[in-house]
Amino acid sequence: MPSHIHLIVRSDILAIGFVVRDLKKYTSFMIAEVTKNDLSLRKYYQVFQKTSTTTARNKQYKVWLDGYHPEVIYSSSFFYQKLNYIHRNPVEARLVERAEEYFFSSARNYAELDAPLEIVMETRELLTY
Repeated sequence: MPSHIHLIVRSDILAIGFVVRDLKKYTSFMIAEVTKNDLSLRKYYQVFQKTSTTTARNKQYKVWLDGYHPEVIYSSSFFYQKLNYIHRNPVEARLVERAEEYFFSSARNYAELDAPLEIVMETRELLTY
């Protein structure tokens, strides 16, 4: 989505909060570098600079909003409910007609189309309560 991101993430190494923190830190830096150095995107960097004035932590730029909204995947049906929501998001926003048409969606992987990211699906069964 142009304005936000949905992820289904699992980590056996770090708590999800640390994963999200590190993801935001890395992607903020990369997005800031690209927008700062590409004249056609410079206006976005200026927005990130302006946004940084509202926080004490980051003085140069701020790409992401604070916080995140984690939900524990507790069953297979809940997993597929969330996956379908994520895939339908660009359709509901009227960016595309079919989920797999949105280039940055994992729906492309499930439809066996070219996609920018590899999706790793584990065969480990989800616990149900």
